[in-house]
Amino acid sequence: MSHPKILVKAEVLESLLTQYAAIPRNVVAEKAGISLAELEEMISENTEISLSRAEKLAKVFYKPWTVFLLDAPPTAPAFGQDNRTVANQEHHVSPEMAVYLEEASNVLSFAEDIDPNRILSLPVVDGQSVNNYERLAELMREHIGYSLEEVLKIKDHFEALRYWKAKIQSLGIYVSEKPLPLDQVRAFSMMSERHAIIVVSTKDIPYARIFSLFHELCHILLKNTGICDLSTTNTIEPFCNNFAASFLVSKRELADLIHGRQFDLTDVADSVLVTELSKCFKISKLAILTRLKNLGYITDFAYTYAYEERVEAPASEVDQSGHGNWHQNKIKSVGTLYSTDVFSAYGEGRISYQDVSRALGVAQKNLEGYRKILFGGRATHAGTN
Repeated sequence: MSHPKILVKAEVLESLLTQYAAIPRNVVAEKAGISLAELEEMISENTEISLSRAEKLAKVFYKPWTVFLLDAPPTAPAFGQDNRTVANQEHHVSPEMAVYLEEASNVLSFAEDIDPNRILSLPVVDGQSVNNYERLAELMREHIGYSLEEVLKIKDHFEALRYWKAKIQSLGIYVSEKPLPLDQVRAFSMMSERHAIIVVSTKDIPYARIFSLFHELCHILLKNTGICDLSTTNTIEPFCNNFAASFLVSKRELADLIHGRQFDLTDVADSVLVTELSKCFKISKLAILTRLKNLGYITDFAYTYAYEERVEAPASEVDQSGHGNWHQNKIKSVGTLYSTDVFSAYGEGRISYQDVSRALGVAQKNLEGYRKILFGGRATHAGTN
């Protein structure tokens, strides 16, 4: 019995290797189960290989084997500005990261089709706010309705994450959580004409994800979305970091709690208070330290020491992928607001059930279970189809 053969087009393979140059060619060959010489030969001319080998080779780039059947080389996903450090910018995004960028781009594209009249609920950013993160944060706090009283009622960090995700989505912005490779990207955001999406990493602790949400919200307000590592070594990233810290911890509320206290962190009482402030505002200790430094309550030297100590310490509360059932994790990945919009479009007869399946990346046989978890068992416009 002969095994099916696939013609791998040299142009397509070379394009994939160029786009994903982060993977050395010898590693590509090893993962595909071929020699480096065979790989180089396939780049130079169209080559017939078995279907099983084509599947292994395509899997290296997180693609289906049908990618080799394309008439033209696949284009790399657009991700807006690269806000990472110069060192990180020197490296191409990995195939895994490219998949997440492509998924987010597809969400915006589909959203434009099903809801071309969406208007994001964002404040008007004036000329003064563009260059003043304190003013911009205060503008956003007033717009979104920040309430420390509500925040104090939140029981734990996961509840805090759900609370802030809901607040962001109330603005019409999609929020997605995916296992982004933290060595490359901590979070990213994208905008289309009438829609926007923020993607944070499930490999970050919940408080870090909350910080990333507002860091990316700042990019959306400034209309310079892209991929971020939240570095403090370039221009825009520190501004967005400071915006996030300012939004989550207002100058007035912090002053009311610490009564002008100066922190040097050599005193145990200082560390205890930092921990208490972290619990109060539901953000990381690192974010609290950043806010204290910006407002002059801690010296640059003490901050630098504390920052390096916390950044180098291993995370102990990283969210594991096993939390929740399949439907819950899938909804977290796809996003609640986007999922709701898709089901609403189906209920109004604007898209088919097949479109729902494609838009959410969920097999039709699993859609009813997905819908029930999404809407808490309530009936929707979609009925029980």
